[in-house]
Amino acid sequence: MARIVDESKLERVHDAAMSLIVQKGYGGASISSIAKEAQVSEGYLYRFYLGKEELVNVLLNAKIKEISDIIESCLDKHEEATVVINKLLLSLCSVGLHNPNQIKFLYVMLGSYNFSISDKIKTLLLEICTRMKNLAEEQNVVQKNMELDHFFNMVIIYPVQYMNLRIKEFTRPGGFTEKDRDSLIEFVMKSLS
Repeated sequence: MARIVDESKLERVHDAAMSLIVQKGYGGASISSIAKEAQVSEGYLYRFYLGKEELVNVLLNAKIKEISDIIESCLDKHEEATVVINKLLLSLCSVGLHNPNQIKFLYVMLGSYNFSISDKIKTLLLEICTRMKNLAEEQNVVQKNMELDHFFNMVIIYPVQYMNLRIKEFTRPGGFTEKDRDSLIEFVMKSLS
């Protein structure tokens, strides 16, 4: 007989893992501390993950897949490149406004050489970004023959870095705000053209 999975417990595990990794680093976020923070037993975590490394890899890949899904959904629903890019940025900023730990986690993990995105997810993300970039080039939204690296950095990496700095209150107090969201989107759109 299959066990029923309590999605709210798994969500608490994921949130606790991201939060502790951001606060204490990978080494400081033990399975024990993640379980305690999520208010589950360590055994519960081991039902789903072989250990902390697998948990973190699953979380990282899931977050990157979410970004791919957002882009793909926007490409399927909209024909204008500016709308697609704008919707992507709005979605990323919504995470920054409502779930800042997820942005901090992405920032930490994207800068870590100890973890990597699966080849399948990386290929999917790059294919979808290529589609978005090609659409933007066809519609003269971005410079012709813009390198994919530059495009990817401007529409995904830079927004994550910017939000992380604002959440940390690096340049000024107040965290990441709706005003920052609007400024970020305007900056990215101008930088692409």
